[in-house]
Amino acid sequence: MMISFQTDLCPELPPVFGSKDYRELKALLGGLDEVILQGRLENVFIQSFAYRERKTEHQRKRLLQAFRCSLIRMLFQWSCRRLYQELTCNRLYQKFRGLICPDRIDVPCVWIRQCRKHPAEGR
Repeated sequence: MMISFQTDLCPELPPVFGSKDYRELKALLGGLDEVILQGRLENVFIQSFAYRERKTEHQRKRLLQAFRCSLIRMLFQWSCRRLYQELTCNRLYQKFRGLICPDRIDVPCVWIRQCRKHPAEGR
């Protein structure tokens, strides 16, 4: 099962000049995204849940968002609260997580808790 993300509907990030940290973060997230897509890790993650938790398109989308948020949180060793703050303010994190849409940005809420319900966390 493949869930497509329509990048042509999402606005491109505006160019930022003079910020080495920004460019490095953009390269890091771009590389991580490439690894996720080439390794089909999103599909593996979704398949690790019971069918009833992934049967609808909406459920699968939320699981993928939680997966990507968890990766950011683990990469930077942030608390959930810090992750919420960063996702609200940083367009690079919003784009990586798939929050940016043509006319709105969803602010994180309940979907991050879905990741905590993953069976592997109890180990």
